Amino acid sequence: ELETQLKPVVEKMVAEGWEAEKAHETLMAQYKSRRTGQGHPGMAPGGGRAPAEDPAMMEAPELSDAEKAEILFNVTSKDIQKRVIDSPVPVILDIHATWCEPCKIIYPILEQIAMRGGGQLRVAKLDADVERDLVAALRVEGLPTVFVVNKGKIVDSFVGIPDQEGLQQFLMRTVTETPRDPVDVKDPKDPSKAHSDAELAAAGKRLAFAAGMASMGSQRKESIEMATEDLMSKLEEQVNERAAQAGGDETPLTITQVAGLVVKYLENLEGDMANPKFRNISTASNLYSKKLAPFPAAAELFGTVGFKPDASTDGACLVIKHRNIAPVSLVVQRAKDWLSPGAQRTRAQAKMRALAEEAAAKRAAGAPAAAAAAKARAAAREEEDEGTCMVGVRLEGGKTWKRKLEAATTTLGDVVDLVRQEMPGALPADGFNVVGRAVNVLVWHDDEVGMGKTLADLGLGPSVALVIESTAAKGSRAKAAEGADPFANRKEERGGAKTHTMLSAGILDTADRGRERFGGDSTVFEYPEEEEEEEKEEPSADTAASSASSKHSFGNGCTRLFLGNLSFKIDEDSLKNAIPGVTHIKWITDKESGKFYGSAFVEMKTAEKARQAIDMAGSKILGRELKANFAPAREGDIWPPVEGQGDYKKKEMPGPSEKPFEGCNKLFLGNLAYDIEDEDIHNFFADCGTVVRIRYLTHQHNGDFKGVGYADFDTSESADAAVLLNGQDLKGRRIRLDWDSRM
Repeated sequence: ELETQLKPVVEKMVAEGWEAEKAHETLMAQYKSRRTGQGHPGMAPGGGRAPAEDPAMMEAPELSDAEKAEILFNVTSKDIQKRVIDSPVPVILDIHATWCEPCKIIYPILEQIAMRGGGQLRVAKLDADVERDLVAALRVEGLPTVFVVNKGKIVDSFVGIPDQEGLQQFLMRTVTETPRDPVDVKDPKDPSKAHSDAELAAAGKRLAFAAGMASMGSQRKESIEMATEDLMSKLEEQVNERAAQAGGDETPLTITQVAGLVVKYLENLEGDMANPKFRNISTASNLYSKKLAPFPAAAELFGTVGFKPDASTDGACLVIKHRNIAPVSLVVQRAKDWLSPGAQRTRAQAKMRALAEEAAAKRAAGAPAAAAAAKARAAAREEEDEGTCMVGVRLEGGKTWKRKLEAATTTLGDVVDLVRQEMPGALPADGFNVVGRAVNVLVWHDDEVGMGKTLADLGLGPSVALVIESTAAKGSRAKAAEGADPFANRKEERGGAKTHTMLSAGILDTADRGRERFGGDSTVFEYPEEEEEEEKEEPSADTAASSASSKHSFGNGCTRLFLGNLSFKIDEDSLKNAIPGVTHIKWITDKESGKFYGSAFVEMKTAEKARQAIDMAGSKILGRELKANFAPAREGDIWPPVEGQGDYKKKEMPGPSEKPFEGCNKLFLGNLAYDIEDEDIHNFFADCGTVVRIRYLTHQHNGDFKGVGYADFDTSESADAAVLLNGQDLKGRRIRLDWDSRM
């Protein structure tokens, strides 16, 4: 057992210049002399004292009060970075409480060892009842909890009071800076194995970050985050500028590649702040000179965390002197957030809005000239089109023909001849009729008088749609001459299906009359209404916004309405206040997600109230123009709706879960607006405290924002206040807040 304890000490002495055999002899002599009380010190090669393996055998030197204050002290969040994380020697961090009796037993032992160490070991006491945030960061589960912090990392620990052998081994490892044996899985029954190696590493990072943040203060933190945002934008400009200047054989770098390399450098440092390999960045290296040197903003990003040119290398190396991990973590996280797909999409949208506003401003500035030019063009077209008629002809088999003709000189027979010449075989061989229902034209092919009339004689306007049919329909046309519907035969051929023109179907408004165009969106052809359209359960918002001519088509006694284009802020009270007479509301939501579509079906108290509501279409409710239309319930529908059916806006937002642990300062954010910005979240929680970090979740397959994220607050108390805002409105949506139990 003694040889096992001496081995790491011998190896350390050999590394310092001892011969292995001599080191072993010296340690054995020291051990024997202390056992017999003879006090053989064992001299090191330089005249100093050889390290003692057994701390219990070390003699306590006489120390002044100032020297004792450097070895034994209390720490708080304000000075733990300086006195523990940045300490040049190992520090035993004793987490205790004034009421803890075991704590009072273990501290005198730690104090005695530190005093005998002569400054090579320090003991820092942390009051668990006072520094709750630090205790939460370390996830302390029992008292006393003792950690060993060396070069900014937690390397050893125990919980409770170990037995004499376990405590002796712990102290020997600490004094000699010897790593403990690997602990893959913690053993709660063994005080020295209360934390696994992975847990110690994670606790060390959390402690370093919490200590660093506390030492910086909120103003310094905000300064770093703002500088990072500005430098990332500046870096993107520099990368894009260089890419525009790249030659044909050169593959330009992207902002993701350049900024990603900066982040990689900083992540390495974040993982091991004490490693000289990461604390020094060679600007002369091939990687840096090719991918980062061309962009000055990259060096400025390194400067934000504390890297400075090393004068001893004439600036060929960037060096960081401090060990505060907080600025490094802040820059890394802010840079990652800036590079995230959601943030890139937000910036692209903002850029598009800026361009649109710029274009609108230019249009507004040039509006008078543009209006004059448009007026001149319209006058020229009117002059050009004066006396002409755009004739469109539909033939059997779905064929069409179209031509602009002189109305005063072109006869209906000329139109037929032109069709015959340009589309041989298109006219029915057994005779035909020319029909123009919209303009009351019906002429037989053998009617010389009718065929001899000009387009102007027939009263055809700037445009006309004609149909050439076989004389098989002559019987029905004869009925038309007596006042019967000339299209009755076509209705029968369609099996009695209802037919509509674009106007009667509500596609065109009455204001569009006289502006019909053949073959375009405003063609005045008839079309059958399909059975499946008649069976639709709910009208769409487009149907609800149809023309005034069809608004009251169901108005005779109907009290069920469709309302569209509703604000996402609307609720039952605001809707009933805006539209008097509403008795029932069925909010229309997505069947899977439950998200509100901005529309609803409502039941009105009387038919008169329903007509009054229809007349409100176009008026604004909560800033949005109302769309309204009659929507009679289908046979078999349950209407008015029963309580709870479709009452999306009545549902209470579920409350947050129980706080997972004392000191938790992280919240889950749900139901966020898809155009949310960091500034919106900061403003929303402004009265609660400071949000120090925001993360958004995106879909892995396409990078689209999921509408959820996480927020870290400066203190646990700030998070306590923030979670009480659950269900409040943020950019038109009720935010869902809950505790995030992850660290």
